[in-house]
Amino acid sequence: MIKLKILYFLIMTASCLYFKEPLLMFLFFLTNVAVWCIARISINELFTSFKRYTPFFFFIAVSYAILGDFDEDFLISNSLQTGINLHGIVSGIGMALRVYNIVLSSLIVRKAGSPHDLYRMLRAMKVPDSIALPFEVTSALLEIRFSSRNGSDQKQKFKIANLSSLLRGNITPLVESIGKSFLNARKIIMERNPFIREVQLNELIVIASLSFLIMSIRMIKILPGIPFAPGHKSLIIIPFYILAHELSSSRWGSTKTGFTVGIISFMMGFGKFGVFELLKHVSPGLFVDLTVPVMKGIFKRGSPLIYCTLGVMISTFRFSTLLVVTLLASPPEGAYYVLVFIFVSHIIVGALSGFITYPLLKSVDVIKSMLGEQ
Repeated sequence: MIKLKILYFLIMTASCLYFKEPLLMFLFFLTNVAVWCIARISINELFTSFKRYTPFFFFIAVSYAILGDFDEDFLISNSLQTGINLHGIVSGIGMALRVYNIVLSSLIVRKAGSPHDLYRMLRAMKVPDSIALPFEVTSALLEIRFSSRNGSDQKQKFKIANLSSLLRGNITPLVESIGKSFLNARKIIMERNPFIREVQLNELIVIASLSFLIMSIRMIKILPGIPFAPGHKSLIIIPFYILAHELSSSRWGSTKTGFTVGIISFMMGFGKFGVFELLKHVSPGLFVDLTVPVMKGIFKRGSPLIYCTLGVMISTFRFSTLLVVTLLASPPEGAYYVLVFIFVSHIIVGALSGFITYPLLKSVDVIKSMLGEQ
């Protein structure tokens, strides 16, 4: 069944990328709703997904209505000569549906199973443990942490004082959390594969533990739920991408971590853009793996300024999801100015992350010693 749903997702994505006509987008939307019902997925989840998507939907429709080209056949004017660009509104709704149809079809795939089901499917396809096992171990770590608190910690609060302490270089709590995650991950991996080689074991521990910590940060509440600082959790997440590269025995440790986080985020329903969430996590990981070796070759000794600059570049890639879905909706040029505020917020957070990355990497030897603990 899951293979059939994946095939449906690929066909729907290709169709939405090839066509742009609003009428076709509406027909594709009705098709998605029909398949959703046939798959017996809760209709409440459909409403929830649309509710989360509504701000972006509204943004695209309004930008087309205000900034799009007027078509005289669709123009409605009142006595004050204020024009309503009906043609723009229809076009905007169609382009917003273009993105949402891809998102909705990816959600149908997601409802085919849990991260554990994904792991079993990958094993059945003879996918190596180095790729499949991080999903299973990360999911198990999340279950251990959140089941122990009766599921209440999805709304945990991370005190501003703790954040301020991290920015001042007090990364002891962070290092302790990493050490605990290493121990738990080692235990889970050894239970599932007691004959795994030490090198592969350490690689899996790093990827699963840091993926777990990134997911934990995504689940907690750091700042009040108002959109004055989009991307603020990157302040702690970005250092983990760089740490994954430093601790991994392969060159692609950060990419693997980003891929694991992206898949689990998608399977657990994080983010409003479905499968596009993968870009938000894989692209910065790939950038880190490609850039850090070059940076080390140029700058023999690291500094907060270097890692602040690196954090700015990484944060632009974490912004990629919103940029890609906006490009896919093809709004008028003026609409992109609205994204400037969000982009600037990401840049500021990325720069500040360097003040956490620098002391964290200075403690990398301590962290490596924790990795080898039995």
